[in-house]
Amino acid sequence: MNDNQKIHIVAISGSLKKTSSNTNILRAIASYMPSHVVINIYNDLESIPPFNPDKENDFESVNNLRK
Repeated sequence: MNDNQKIHIVAISGSLKKTSSNTNILRAIASYMPSHVVINIYNDLESIPPFNPDKENDFESVNNLRK
């Protein structure tokens, strides 16, 4: 199966704590996925600023999340 046939899911934990239960649950879920499902856990939530539509394109971290 090539990469275009895989299902890609971005998972974001709302907790920034290093020992977050929510993040650990996402990791556990990712480990149980079949080979055609790829879960990417976004680990840079702390760099995302509060939403401001006037500045939404001004932050590299926001642009990286969109990619």
